[in-house]
Amino acid sequence: MIGNRRGDQLYLIGVREQAVTDDCTRVTFFTTRRDLTAFACRLRSSRKAVILLGPDIDDPEVRSQLDRLAEEIGGKGVGSIRLDYRYPGDRAQCAIDALLACQYLDDEGISDVLLVGWGFGAAVALAAGSVGRIVSGVAAIHPPDLPECCLQWIGKRRLFLVEGDRYSHSELADWILRSLDTLRFAQDEHRAVAS
Repeated sequence: MIGNRRGDQLYLIGVREQAVTDDCTRVTFFTTRRDLTAFACRLRSSRKAVILLGPDIDDPEVRSQLDRLAEEIGGKGVGSIRLDYRYPGDRAQCAIDALLACQYLDDEGISDVLLVGWGFGAAVALAAGSVGRIVSGVAAIHPPDLPECCLQWIGKRRLFLVEGDRYSHSELADWILRSLDTLRFAQDEHRAVAS
């Protein structure tokens, strides 16, 4: 349940997975406040993933970039999940969508998660990343604004921020791979010390 006012609660009723291709699954989250559709790629073969958050309107160019990034990091063993928001344009609801995806990944045993967002999706990534328990970092590409509270709450999590026109797809992919490798190394080192 998510929400704070009577009648404003969001309940997850169930989840349905449908194979789209060998590597991609359509995931439908049935909720009391519209259904959320997501496309998960290469999650079964990975223990780390990226949640891809696009703009609040369907932009074929950004969707193409998201798909290209998912393919590139997927080839390096990193799963991804792309969301189609329940309420496009409502940052709070879209952040809840991202947190539903985080919970799904956690339930699948994936605990190394980065949020990557473009435009409106960057603001969503910052909002969800500031409170998501399993979120280890956020990449915000061309955010429409930078909520100071979200930046402060990101705390010690990794942050990749692009505000101007200087966006490099390869730099982003490298940051994702380096960040997840660093997280895995740090967790393995911590486990070795704890043993």
